[in-house]
Amino acid sequence: MIEKIIKDFEQESNCTVVYLSKIGSILYGTDDENSDTDYKGIFVPRKVDVLLKKDMPYYTSNSNNKNEKNTKDDIDLHLDSIFTFTRLLKKGETGAIDMLFSIFDSSTTIIADDNFTDYLKENYSKFYSKNLHSFVGYCVGQSKRYNIRGQRYNELVELNEYLKSFSKDDKKLELYFEDLKILLKDKKFRYIKFTTAPAPKSAKLSYDIPYLEVLGKKFIGAIGIDYLSSKLIDMQKQFGNRTKASVDGVDWKSLSHAYRIISEVQELLDTNFIKFPLQEKDYIYSIKKGDESLLSVMEKIDLLLDVVNDKLENSSLPQEVDISFTDNFILKQLEFYDK
Repeated sequence: MIEKIIKDFEQESNCTVVYLSKIGSILYGTDDENSDTDYKGIFVPRKVDVLLKKDMPYYTSNSNNKNEKNTKDDIDLHLDSIFTFTRLLKKGETGAIDMLFSIFDSSTTIIADDNFTDYLKENYSKFYSKNLHSFVGYCVGQSKRYNIRGQRYNELVELNEYLKSFSKDDKKLELYFEDLKILLKDKKFRYIKFTTAPAPKSAKLSYDIPYLEVLGKKFIGAIGIDYLSSKLIDMQKQFGNRTKASVDGVDWKSLSHAYRIISEVQELLDTNFIKFPLQEKDYIYSIKKGDESLLSVMEKIDLLLDVVNDKLENSSLPQEVDISFTDNFILKQLEFYDK
């Protein structure tokens, strides 16, 4: 059935599907007899469609049209254009990174055009960078939802209480940078810190500037104190009742994804590679089934978050993907498949 779907898509869309793989739990090694089959692939459009802006960014198909949860017999297909695929890789999106390393697992591969996959295998390390925040951000989101210890939440509340001591005439945040640096040092905050990053494009500055980073979110010094306080309150609300979290109502599947993702980042930083099926597939499957304690899982996620953030900061990976390299890759593929 999947072969017919692909063939029809190629004919109707004037594209070439260069790669198709089973993804999700089958790729990770966490599937069981009730798991459905998800397919994900990459296609190359014709040059004329690109030039005329008639090419599509992606294509989806699902055999389940009953508006119900997929069963083991359903087929879920998602195809990204080569443009979308490389763009998501540059952003460090989890699904694109998984696709990149799935090409090395022949057991899940359905379609693999040698011209496309051989090039990726030879140059895979050039398609990603330190920009892995999508990976880490998902895990932080789950930590906000279920973290019983509440350290991140407590730091957030304490910072907001401290800001109340400042005048309320909406002075700029940068005027209090030195005071905040003393606070962060004295309180030994772990999840609130100062960092540097490129200035907004509107500033037209060619150098990095300081930001206050709160739980992974960066705040520029030009904003007002009142504005920052309102944003911190919004962040507090997102935590909900996480300090009262219990096993009842836990989304174990999402939690298993969080642990899987952060462990993948660690493996990538340690080995410059992600191998499928995953080394920790048994533990991830155990989380998915709710066979682990919430506290134990969250402690491991918190520990890995700290480890991964330190490794990211000290990683030798480039800050950004080489755009000229990826652009050249796309052009070569467009030329080769323009038949």
